[in-house]
Amino acid sequence: MLLYNRKPTEYRTHYKAVKTTGAAALLSREGRDCMETRTQRDYFPILLNLKDQPCLVIGGGMVAYRKVGSLLQAGARVRVISPETVAQLEALADSGDIALEKRHYRSGDLKNCRLAFAATNQRAVNEACRKEAMETGVLLNVVDVPDLCDFIMPAVHQQG
Repeated sequence: MLLYNRKPTEYRTHYKAVKTTGAAALLSREGRDCMETRTQRDYFPILLNLKDQPCLVIGGGMVAYRKVGSLLQAGARVRVISPETVAQLEALADSGDIALEKRHYRSGDLKNCRLAFAATNQRAVNEACRKEAMETGVLLNVVDVPDLCDFIMPAVHQQG
């Protein structure tokens, strides 16, 4: 648990104050016992209501499939763009749960999206998505490339 003290450069973790030299500073060894090391970019924790919101996943592999599953659970309207897809995404498209466009990403695909994931292993595609997301104001997560992300996804454990 991270508690803010009155001074913006001091964090308190489990009653142990840890001084920092700025927002991107690393916590001391004692602070890391209760919290992971701060990254270069600080994120604002938020939960989004995506019910009936248009969301896009670029990519057709298993990582894209997992992102699609999370979006569907949130009630989003999901569109997937990829020239090749795993069978699970094909099944979701066949059942009408997602819209699937079997083609490569192209500029303009993020238009009218609320949120997007780039789940490709192609750097040029990821960077093109980042550029378009910045121009259009769409929140983008480029899987496993935090420097290109507007948001990151926490691990979620579901029991039962």
